[in-house]
Amino acid sequence: MPIKSGYLSWNDVVFGTMRNQASITYAFPEGTSLIPWNELNPNEVQAVLTVSSSPFIRLSKALRYLLHYPYGCVEQTSSGVMPLAALRGLIRDGFIQEITLAETDKFLKPGIERLLSMQTDTGGFGYWPGDLQPSPWGTIYAASALTQAKAAGLDVPQDKLAKVMNYLKETVQKEARNDETFKGFASYVLALNNSFDENIFREVHRNLSRMPREAVLPFLHAARMGRYLPERELTDLTRRVLERRWETEGTTSFYARYREPAMALIVGSAILRDDPLVGRLAQQLLEGINRQGIWTSTSDTGWALLALGDYFKGRSFSQRPVGIILRQAGHPATMDLIEPNRSITVALDAESFLRSTELTLSADADVDLIYMLSLTFPRVDYASRGYEKGFRIRKTLENMDGSKEINVGDIVKVKLEIETEGDYTYLVLDDPLPAGLVAINSAIKTEERVGTKKRRFSDGGEEDGDEWDVWWEAGFYQFIPSFFEIREDRILVFKDRAWKGPYQYAYYARAVCEGEFVMPSTKIQLMYEPNTFSLTPVDKVVVKGRE
Repeated sequence: MPIKSGYLSWNDVVFGTMRNQASITYAFPEGTSLIPWNELNPNEVQAVLTVSSSPFIRLSKALRYLLHYPYGCVEQTSSGVMPLAALRGLIRDGFIQEITLAETDKFLKPGIERLLSMQTDTGGFGYWPGDLQPSPWGTIYAASALTQAKAAGLDVPQDKLAKVMNYLKETVQKEARNDETFKGFASYVLALNNSFDENIFREVHRNLSRMPREAVLPFLHAARMGRYLPERELTDLTRRVLERRWETEGTTSFYARYREPAMALIVGSAILRDDPLVGRLAQQLLEGINRQGIWTSTSDTGWALLALGDYFKGRSFSQRPVGIILRQAGHPATMDLIEPNRSITVALDAESFLRSTELTLSADADVDLIYMLSLTFPRVDYASRGYEKGFRIRKTLENMDGSKEINVGDIVKVKLEIETEGDYTYLVLDDPLPAGLVAINSAIKTEERVGTKKRRFSDGGEEDGDEWDVWWEAGFYQFIPSFFEIREDRILVFKDRAWKGPYQYAYYARAVCEGEFVMPSTKIQLMYEPNTFSLTPVDKVVVKGRE
C-alpha cells in the first residue's frame, strides 16, 4: 500500500532536440527548495531523462497521461481507447518503449467495456454511465474509439457497432442537420466502418462550400474511402483546404482546440502522403504539446496521438547506434548507447537536480536526437497557500454531534464552499479525504448519474430542468452534480453546467482511525480548460480515540 505525504504532486516535462551536444535546465517554482524530504514517499520526487533517435518519444508522455487519467465520461474514456488501440501495434513492436503492451491491454479491455455500458437504446452513447439520452458528439468519440479497437483486433461486438452506425446516419439527416462539423466527423466514422453511402455523401456534399475546415477535412477522408470523388479532384480540393487558415479556437464540442490540426494531418497523410505540406502539418501539431506533455485536454490529446501515430508509422529514422554521455552536477559522467529507433532512460538523482538544475548531453555522431526530461515533485507553494484561477474554494469539517473535537466513530460533515467567477461547463470537484476518514456511501454505489431536477423559484413555482441548481436562503446555490463517484480515498463530483455565483456541496464521512492526518488539497477544475483550476491549502485534522 503506497503511503503518500498529502502534498499536491506536480508533473512537468521538457522536450528538446539536439545534435552533438545540449544543455538542459529547469526553473522550479517558488518554495521547491523547502521540500520536506523526510515526509515524502520516494516516488513523489522524480527526475527521469529519456533520449531517443525516434520521434515516438514525443508521444509517450501523452499516452501515459491517458493511461492514468482519473475521470471517465464518454469523451475521456474514448480519448484514451482511440489512440492506444491505434498505436497498439507500434507499442507491441517496441517503437514506444516507455509504454508496455501489458499496461496498454490492461487499459483497453475495461475501457471498451465502459464505453459499451454507456450505449443507449438509440445506438448513441450517453455522456455519463446511466444517461438515457445520447450525446451526439460523445457518440462520435465512442464510435471512433470502438472502430480503432476493432481494427487493432480487440473484441468489439459487431451488433453494437452496427447500432451506432444507424444512429449516426439518422442524426446526420435529422437532429444534426445544422451541425456541419458533426456531419463531417460522422461521415469519417461511417466510412471507416463501410457504412458511408451515397445518400449521406450527397447530404453533406451539397453544403461543402459553406462548411468550416474542421467539417470539410473528415468528409474528404470519407469521400476518399468511399470513392465518391475523382482522385485528381480530391487531391486538389484537399490541398486547398489544408492550406486554409486554421480556424478553430477551441469553441467547438469539448473545447477541442487541436482536433482540427489533428484531422488535417490524418487527411493529409492519407491523400498527400509524401507532400512537404504534410510534414509541416505534423510539425505544427507537435508544437502544440504543452509543459505536461499533452495537448490541452483528453479530447485534444486523443486525436493528436491518433494523427501523429498514423503519420510516423512506417517512416525510417537514424539507422546507426549513437553513443551518449550524460553529465549531472555532483555525479560522475555516465555513458550509454542508443540503438536505431530506440531510446535510453536514466533516473537522475532528483535531490541533486533540485539543487543544481543543469544537465549536459553529448553525442558521438552528427545526428538529430530528441530528449525528454520528466519531473515529478510536490508543489510546496500550493500546499501553503492554495491556488485560485477561475474559482474560490474553501473546505471545512463539522462534527455532527456539535463537538469541536473529532473522535473515532463520529460522523463528520464535509462542506465545500465554491465561488465560480464565470458561467462554466464540464467542471470536476476532486476532494481527497484525510486517511482517518471514510466517506459514507448511503447509496451503496461507487458511481451514479444524478437524475433530472426541478428549478425552484422564490415565488414557490417550479420548472423541470437538467441539473437545475437550488438557491438556498443561506446565500448559495446547491452544487447539484451531474455525476459523482465515491472512491476509497476521495469524492469526485462532476457538473456539466454552472453559472457564475456561490455554491456549496456537502457530504458525510466517518472517523475510523485515531491520529493526526494530512488533509490534502481539494481541487476544482474545468475538464476541457484544465489550466482553469483552484486548490485549497493543505491542512491537518486530528481524530482522537474513544475512552
